[in-house]
Amino acid sequence: MLLATVFFALVYTVFSNFDTSTCGQSKGCFLPTDPECYQGCNGMKYSWLQLDKNLMQIELAVDNPDTSESFYVAVGFSEDDLMGDDSVIECSMLGNNPLSLKLSYNINSTTDPSTNGEPTNRRQFKTGSEFFLNSTITNTDGHAYCSAVLNVTAAAEAGLLRINFTQSYYFLMANGPTTDTGLLHHVHDVTSAKALKLSDIVSGFDMDPCGLQKGCFLPVTNSHTMTGLAVSYKVLNSSFITFELLAPAYGSVNFYVAVSFSTSFLFKNMSTIECSSQDDGKLSMKFSYNYDYWTNVRIPSEEAIRDQYFIDKVAVFQDGQVYCSAVVNVQGSSVSDKIFKYNPNQSYYLLLNSGMTSRNELLPPSESNESPLPSKLTQYEEYFDSSTCGIDKECFLPTECYRGCNGMGFSYKMINDTMMRIELFSIAPDNNQYVAVGFSDDDKMGDDYVIECSALVNQPYSLKFSYNDATPANVRIPGEETIRSQYILQSMVASSDVQLYCSAIVNVSGRSGNDQVIHLKPLQNYYLLLASGYTGANGLTEHKHTCVSSPRPIIDPGNQNSNSFDNSTCGKTKGCFISNGLSASYEVLTTKQIRFELSMPTKQTSSVYLALGFSNDDKMGQDNVIECSALTSAQLSMKFSYNPSTRNIRIPGEETIRSTYFQNETATFTDGMMYCSAVVTVSGWTNNSEVFTYDPNKKYYLFLATGQATASGLTQHTGKAISTPRQLSDYSTDASGTSGLSPNVKQRLIKAHAILMIISWFFFVPTAVMFARFLRASWPTVKPCGLLIWFHVHRTSNLIGIACNVASFICILTANNWEWTGPGSQSSKWGKTHSMIGVFALCLAWIQPFVSAMRCNPGHPRRPYFNWVHRFIGVIAMILATTAICIAADHFLSIWPHRLVQLTLSLLPIVLLIVLSIVFTPLDKLVEVNEKNFQKINRVRVLLVAIGVLGMASITVTLSVFVGIGA
Repeated sequence: MLLATVFFALVYTVFSNFDTSTCGQSKGCFLPTDPECYQGCNGMKYSWLQLDKNLMQIELAVDNPDTSESFYVAVGFSEDDLMGDDSVIECSMLGNNPLSLKLSYNINSTTDPSTNGEPTNRRQFKTGSEFFLNSTITNTDGHAYCSAVLNVTAAAEAGLLRINFTQSYYFLMANGPTTDTGLLHHVHDVTSAKALKLSDIVSGFDMDPCGLQKGCFLPVTNSHTMTGLAVSYKVLNSSFITFELLAPAYGSVNFYVAVSFSTSFLFKNMSTIECSSQDDGKLSMKFSYNYDYWTNVRIPSEEAIRDQYFIDKVAVFQDGQVYCSAVVNVQGSSVSDKIFKYNPNQSYYLLLNSGMTSRNELLPPSESNESPLPSKLTQYEEYFDSSTCGIDKECFLPTECYRGCNGMGFSYKMINDTMMRIELFSIAPDNNQYVAVGFSDDDKMGDDYVIECSALVNQPYSLKFSYNDATPANVRIPGEETIRSQYILQSMVASSDVQLYCSAIVNVSGRSGNDQVIHLKPLQNYYLLLASGYTGANGLTEHKHTCVSSPRPIIDPGNQNSNSFDNSTCGKTKGCFISNGLSASYEVLTTKQIRFELSMPTKQTSSVYLALGFSNDDKMGQDNVIECSALTSAQLSMKFSYNPSTRNIRIPGEETIRSTYFQNETATFTDGMMYCSAVVTVSGWTNNSEVFTYDPNKKYYLFLATGQATASGLTQHTGKAISTPRQLSDYSTDASGTSGLSPNVKQRLIKAHAILMIISWFFFVPTAVMFARFLRASWPTVKPCGLLIWFHVHRTSNLIGIACNVASFICILTANNWEWTGPGSQSSKWGKTHSMIGVFALCLAWIQPFVSAMRCNPGHPRRPYFNWVHRFIGVIAMILATTAICIAADHFLSIWPHRLVQLTLSLLPIVLLIVLSIVFTPLDKLVEVNEKNFQKINRVRVLLVAIGVLGMASITVTLSVFVGIGA
């Protein structure tokens, strides 16, 4: 066995370069990238592969170390993620000694006073070179590489190595300089994000990011335990998705795990991505096609595109599991329409199968699981959508419960007088648990109808009816199983990742002859009793967590509950703006009074706000605000405030007019919903323009924003929505208020507009000016295509600049729905000024090519007129463009976050051009150019222009970065 292992190692080490293509397939790799490493990684790499119970193949490599001699690259094995008490394998050159593999150790700073409080690498009593078999060492052209088979067991028995194959380790990788006696403190270092076992070659499926950084489908059995099958998906963009597949495996040949994508619950005609091995035992990811649950077929010519469509592939058998991952091209293929093609707007049911393969196909699955709900692959959130609470459904989301709330929640919506759609959910980390809601005519348990989502004695989770008797105790209803099948429709149960979720359409009209089956009466107020706990042989045991709601009518709650937002009248008796879970309505009673409503779901009952801003444009600044807020230690109430720029301020003395300006006010936190309404006086406040004054002829952009409130006011919003412009008397405007562009897309277009203008006016146009003004006489004999160099640069730079202007102009028009924002619009004063000056600058820039096309010959007596007109237009255009950009830098703070710095940088290009003109003017007039000094003077001119171009480039890049990182 040892001879076979060594023979394998000899074959393995023939190659003296680090081959990353086999990483995650035939060896484990740690390949950090520069952003992960302190001061960059210098191309550090480490690989490992357990060959048998004693031997491990290792590779260490570094590209371009800081010194060509006396350097090292090393990997430490730490049981935590900190340096100290770690065995180290190093590929090092100590002093003038050749590069070699050695074993060393990281001393713990707390146990060795000689370290001066810093963990330090130390030599051991010998280097352990005898335990590195079949070493390959190269150090050429700035690439250092060490490879060997390490006898782990023998080195450990000799006291030189403290690692084993079953322990998980963090990899501490570093490189830096050495001395004659050892390693100096590393210059570059990095720690692996997770601990890994040396017996594994990949970290495998990580469930921690599920629902956060990636979507997961983790099926469970009837006993509420995971099946071991899993699929994850992370959408990178519309063309690429990272997929992971996992399944228990009992051999390395003829096995598969596959996920199919269905557009309906019938699970037919599905594109499939599989992780499979055939007779050769080679595991790989492939495309295939399922006609139904059981029938899978190959796709002709699919293997021809496989390598191009599956990128960064990992496919391994380890720890009794098969695991595959890859970045998958999901654009579809002309090879076949059966290749998976991702539609971002489509919701997919997932079918996850595993089983055995034959020579060319997947056999019917031995394990099959389908996702209970369809979802878009971009949605990683839980099934419950709180953003529609108070809009499309009523919700009870308690925040204060007996023994904690355990993530409990309940929602309901009456479909008609007898049918109600319900959702019940809670955290359920163990088997045999329940979450239940009781409907009580008082706030106490006893004689209550109950709907529960429960698993009784290792049975599957399901929705059931039960009853709280007068004892009070929860009891089963005789014959409930039969009633359930008739009264609970379209039931859906999901239980994974310790979350329990149930939904269904429930008949709540009661059952003749059985007064324990739910029978909700119109106009009657019910308290909701929400509870969770464990089940027993006879039903639900005493609750571990419980909460009681406020009373409310259940039948048609939108019309009966005056303390909630009723969206059924939107577009009829009131106008609405509803977006991102935030809701506002406005009903114009007179030109002096408007009834406003503000509502959103929230678990907070203090230090929170929802604000409605009224803006002339779609940018924050100079906006009147009506808010529903609970400032620190204060009651929830409606108030006026003001946005002078990108922040909100209190209005001095505003509290003195609240009682008269907000009439019939309602402000409540009820069952996870915040709601404010009032009839608001909108005729303004004498001599104070910061209080909202309604103009019936004006169109307003409505801003909805939510966030944390303090004693002194509102902090920066954590959520926002911006409507299209609308008159408040026009209720027909779409409540979603969208313009076809999401706020994020619109913001990106505005940023693109700014960056393109900066590139055009601060780089290409100045470059064109400098070459025409200062290098016209340079290189007089060099004429590519018959034209002087200065003219080529001048013309090309101007044309590129004009192209950037056109693209920028299209971006801002698209962002503003192709509406004019200059004088005559409802934009702010500086918005109008910016638009007008910018348009004049663009017109002058676009005129220039036509003026140039009409120029006369250089010797024509009227040529000087052209020169002066051409220069005058250029100078005026540059001044106007600089002015427009400076206005943006000073006043449009939503994307220009560093006001003073950006304003200064915006002025520098024109200042730099003026300085160069001042320098070149005496140079042209006072220095006589002849054949002897031409080359020397030309070098000076070129150097000054090069400095100017580099300066313009630096300013352009800096401003573009500032705009890019703006809010």
